Amino acid sequence: MTRLRFYLGQMNVICNNNSAYIMCLILCSMCLILCSGLAVAEYLSEHNVLENVRVRGEQLAAGLEDITSRYPSVLGETRGWGLLRGVAIKEDAGCTAAELVGDAMKEGLLLVAAGPSVVRFVPPLIVNEKEIADALARFEKAIEKRVGESS
Repeated sequence: MTRLRFYLGQMNVICNNNSAYIMCLILCSMCLILCSGLAVAEYLSEHNVLENVRVRGEQLAAGLEDITSRYPSVLGETRGWGLLRGVAIKEDAGCTAAELVGDAMKEGLLLVAAGPSVVRFVPPLIVNEKEIADALARFEKAIEKRVGESS
């Protein structure tokens, strides 16, 4: 007979046989998952992460709108919510979203192509003002190079 004892926070679990051992592992795993979720929720709350998402999302949206207005032949509408933003690539732009993502990657910016005609920005929730500004500058530089190549 196997006898194991697990300690997790305030919980003391004793397992006396194999089936109980499996149940103990499941129970301890569930507790670990719940504790991890609670720790994440506490961090998000204590560090005002959601407020940062709102403010940085507004900064990203405004910056993308500004870039879109400077390159109307390439970029269409911007859409999204919070930090998840997309920019439509016009059909007659001469490039696809994947190509523009590749150009941005050469500038050190990681973006995601969402289909053939949308470039998606997905920055981390803890991104700061300088990082958003840097991402926008790198995106614009990638567009400038693409527009220069097609001219």
